[in-house]
Amino acid sequence: MPSRIHQRLQSIRRFRQITLILAKYGFDEFLARIHLPLHLRGIFAKRLRQRVAGPERLVLALEELGPTFIKFGQILSTRSYLLSPDYAAALARLQDKVTPFPTSVAMEIIRDELGRDPHEVFAEFDEKPLASASIAQVYRSKLHSGKDVCVKVQRPNVRQTLELDIMILKELARLLDTYVPESRQYDPSGMVAEFERTTRREIDFTIEAANLEVFKENFRESNDIYIPEVYSDISTSRVLVTEYIEGIKISDVERLKQANLDVAAIARAGARAVFKQIYEDGLFHADPHPGNLFVLPDGRIAPVDFGIVGRLTRNEIEGLTDLTIAYMRRNPEKVMDVLDHLGLIPKDVDRRSATEDLMLFIDKYRHRKIGQINFKDVFEEFISFIRRYRIRIKTEFMLLGKALSIYEEVGRYLDPDFNILEEAGPLVRRIIRRKYGVARLLAGTSIGDTLSTLSSIPSDIAQIISLAKEGKLKIDFEHIGLEKVTSELERSSNRISFSLLVAALIVASSLILVLGGQQSTYHFFGLAGFGLAAVVGAWLLISIIRSGRV
Repeated sequence: MPSRIHQRLQSIRRFRQITLILAKYGFDEFLARIHLPLHLRGIFAKRLRQRVAGPERLVLALEELGPTFIKFGQILSTRSYLLSPDYAAALARLQDKVTPFPTSVAMEIIRDELGRDPHEVFAEFDEKPLASASIAQVYRSKLHSGKDVCVKVQRPNVRQTLELDIMILKELARLLDTYVPESRQYDPSGMVAEFERTTRREIDFTIEAANLEVFKENFRESNDIYIPEVYSDISTSRVLVTEYIEGIKISDVERLKQANLDVAAIARAGARAVFKQIYEDGLFHADPHPGNLFVLPDGRIAPVDFGIVGRLTRNEIEGLTDLTIAYMRRNPEKVMDVLDHLGLIPKDVDRRSATEDLMLFIDKYRHRKIGQINFKDVFEEFISFIRRYRIRIKTEFMLLGKALSIYEEVGRYLDPDFNILEEAGPLVRRIIRRKYGVARLLAGTSIGDTLSTLSSIPSDIAQIISLAKEGKLKIDFEHIGLEKVTSELERSSNRISFSLLVAALIVASSLILVLGGQQSTYHFFGLAGFGLAAVVGAWLLISIIRSGRV
């Protein structure tokens, strides 16, 4: 019980600290809207609002709020379709400005996690960290085998801090849902839930180790990419030991040229690797900025820091492929169909207007030479389109677009003539051939559309079953011309009834004549039955002939 009371007090103190900082940077009106009025509007906040623009004030507030909010701002920047361009650009500049924690504390964490003295595991351990971020610090060390390694050590109490701040973020999201109706289309509670899921993965280093192993396997035969080794036997959820990469930063063009490396070839190799990760592997490095990319002496690119990765399901990879094909064929209706199939289009969207805007978007870039197209511009324009029509884009897709934009900048820094879309061409054509066959690519028939429709049937059935289980499946029947069908059924049943009656009269009359012998009474009833059967049968035959449906 005391620990629960202590946690509650911590939560109250942290909540107050957050509201004070937001008010300090001029967001007191926002606090008032969600029914958290503070009497802190004073001169400081007013002057700050006059002197500093909103996006910059938000960045300053998030930096002062600490690691959790910095991380939330970074993830929010990948959802740029939710934000105006100035806010998205400001949040994208957020960096983990975190003071390093003492190396002695890091050694204690290693001892607790591995159950051994760090000197038993490492022959050397540098006192000064290579990097310090909101989640962890990284040190260069050496194993007793002589191997140079990187040791990533999680910050002390980072889990508790995240738990507390996420709880407060959930409460702020709930208040937004309740008191700011226009925020609901952005699903603030869903965004916080997504942030919670992402950060929980990031603070579990066993997940990063598993990702490294998968990347290693995916690029085992590659001559372009080298993935560092992970030492799983001395790694835990809070300590990750990987191979130290001795290479040149990919942004250091002068050193690359001095090492007689072809920078243009390096840029192209990186682009091929990016598209392989997206279209073939479904697992991609989501933070390929220059600080995370090194070049080895043999020209291979060695990415590091796999804390943020994007995952695509097979259905999402198929959807991306279909989007690419639809774009190449100038088919905006198909683009809308694919987005709809992925569950991204609101039910009340103006589909005709959206399709027309898509056609304008496609035509704008159709006649440009590949070298004149900047992927970043295309991505930002597409973001504007989905913001306009409130199309929901999954975080993985936003991470993908962000990663491609970052790598395009890296590639053009290496080679001014580099174009990432040009490198995508051969891979995309290979994927199309594999999916639809050579005839589809050459003839441009609708076979691919048919196959695509057939392949989507299982997932459509699964979606229907899921809705049925949740009690959300509703089927509306509308009869068109049902009265005519009913009339025809009644007429047919009457004819069948009369036919059975005729048959019964014939059979009964025959039995009467056979069993009655020579008695005149039986002869009368028998012949009368035959007569009645003949009359009814003739009437039935005439009505059938008149209907024209013999």
